[in-house]
Amino acid sequence: MYPILILREELVCLIILIFLAVISRTYRMGKDGKMFHRLLTWAMLHVVMDAVTVWTVNRTDIVPEIVNFIAHAVFYLSALLFAREILGYLVHLLYPDREEKFKWVSLIPMAAYTLLLPFLKIEYTACRGTWSSTGMGAWVGYALGYVCFFLAILLSFRNWRRLSSRIRYALIPMLLMLVAAETAQILVRELLLTGGALTIVTVGFFFSLENPAIALERTMMMDAMTGVESRNSYERDIQEYDRQYQANPEQKFIFLFADMNNLKSVNGLFGHDAGDEYIQFIASTLRNCLKSAEHIYRMGGDEFLAIYRNADEKTVEAETEQVHRVCDEAAKKKEYTPMLATGYAVSGPQYRNLHDVLRVADYMMYQHKAELKREMSTGATHKGTKLNLTGLLDKSFEAMCLNDGDCYPFMQNMETGVTRVAPRLEEAFGLEKVFFADFDEAWLKRMHPEDRAAFVADMESVRKEESGRQFRPYRVMNAKGDYMTMVTHGGVYHGKDGEPDLFAGYIVTRGPADA
Repeated sequence: MYPILILREELVCLIILIFLAVISRTYRMGKDGKMFHRLLTWAMLHVVMDAVTVWTVNRTDIVPEIVNFIAHAVFYLSALLFAREILGYLVHLLYPDREEKFKWVSLIPMAAYTLLLPFLKIEYTACRGTWSSTGMGAWVGYALGYVCFFLAILLSFRNWRRLSSRIRYALIPMLLMLVAAETAQILVRELLLTGGALTIVTVGFFFSLENPAIALERTMMMDAMTGVESRNSYERDIQEYDRQYQANPEQKFIFLFADMNNLKSVNGLFGHDAGDEYIQFIASTLRNCLKSAEHIYRMGGDEFLAIYRNADEKTVEAETEQVHRVCDEAAKKKEYTPMLATGYAVSGPQYRNLHDVLRVADYMMYQHKAELKREMSTGATHKGTKLNLTGLLDKSFEAMCLNDGDCYPFMQNMETGVTRVAPRLEEAFGLEKVFFADFDEAWLKRMHPEDRAAFVADMESVRKEESGRQFRPYRVMNAKGDYMTMVTHGGVYHGKDGEPDLFAGYIVTRGPADA
């Protein structure tokens, strides 16, 4: 009677999996979808072989021994490949740069098990109501399954903060259920419930983790090149974090900015493929070193942000130092020198909101960036005016920013190339930060296309002191999307040795462009 009941169970499972296969094939799913379809394939094969082995093991009088053996071998291998795929899914989420290596390394025990199976004895013993397989072939298969599941559980808990709550609270119960099902199968062999367990996990996997709607959302929230979270993900998360911070200012947040140095030169000297490899290397280094960070985002082409919650400041410093050490070691092997400018800020009662904390972190990062440029610059030996760390922190600039009109001060350290602009200019024109390593580029993006060439020519002329201090008018789009007529008044200032140290002045709004 038991074999008939088991076959009915496997038939139901097979119908569910076929239905799921039809449903999932109607959606265009990406790389993660391919992983899910492999998982679905191994689950279907296991369910089919579960039914086949139930029949063969109870008909040993008419089924040749070799057929019975092959059926059980495929049965165990399909379960192991399913377990490997679950582990591979976590590796894909946490260490995408190691995914390819995992594929090949994880195949070694599977291949070894397949080759050794003919020498590992599979025995058939009578249980209550049916026969089942046992022996060394079965025990080794169970052991390998346990290894995959426990490694997946270990990775989940070790990277608890890096996994989203949706993944944590869906994947962990699935893994625990698989361990429980395998344990129950060992203790009560006549249950034969692994096919049902794999079916439940596959269905749960699709609707909780690989549902196309959720997968699309995750694709939008992940940066495709680096595997870290995207700017869209940051915009979503920061709103919730700020709400929590407003409700409980005692909750500590630490924002760590990291900005890549030399990306443009790497692209220019070695090509954009090398530049992409540089970006991926930095993202991988941040993921591997900033283990206590709750989120790591790619904020722009060469800029990353890590958010720590309720973390110790010393931990952040230690992990940041580890990032710099990895970059220093990589510089000995690569054609270029990987280098990051970093800066962090810790929330506290002095901040109104988390956006203010973020601005300070950005400010500190540009301090470090300017310091690195100073160290690398061959012309950083001026004996004239000495501007402190970035050359842009003078109290005089803060005083200049106090005016209430449409007049925005700016300062550019000609030694480091870093430009500081008034916070009101940032807000009025949607610039998102007040320190720039490439302000001209950011400003040109908002400028009317017809005015860009003249603006660049004027800037070069004034920096070379070939013309006076007043530029011709030009049009710039403000944060509301309206073009404003602007004019820049500025000039070059020299140190005691006569060398140009500072390019500074005011950017003035004359009114709407159509006025």
